[in-house]
Amino acid sequence: MPIFLKKINYKEIIIELIAAIFIVLWFYTGITKIMDFDETKVQMSRSPFIHDFSTFLAYTVPPFEVLVGILFIFKKTKHLAFLISFILMFAFTGYIYLMLTYAYDLPCSCGGIINKLNWEQHLYLNAVLTVLATLGYFLTAKRKS
Repeated sequence: MPIFLKKINYKEIIIELIAAIFIVLWFYTGITKIMDFDETKVQMSRSPFIHDFSTFLAYTVPPFEVLVGILFIFKKTKHLAFLISFILMFAFTGYIYLMLTYAYDLPCSCGGIINKLNWEQHLYLNAVLTVLATLGYFLTAKRKS
């Protein structure tokens, strides 16, 4: 059958587009934090809410972000990757909300190009990513691997 006569599976296209966004996000943020590890530790230690756990988080969050990016590559683990992404984005969004609401001194939010966003813009970006992770999770829920 010629390609132009094949039925287009829009659901799969949406899933793959959302997955591509998260692959870029998780690889970019994880690798950026790993490459600038000293700055990552300093910025995390400046946070009033995670200060006590900042060293642990600096060592675990960046490689975990890369791992989640890898999970998106494989069809069998994509559903799990969306679930983990939802949990992470929900937690990160909640953290940013707490920082905006209760923190007096806001440290640098993160590295790389996302550093160009202010805290409110970062909150909105994370909220959109949380919605995308939710959408991806539900779209992959009954998909055969």
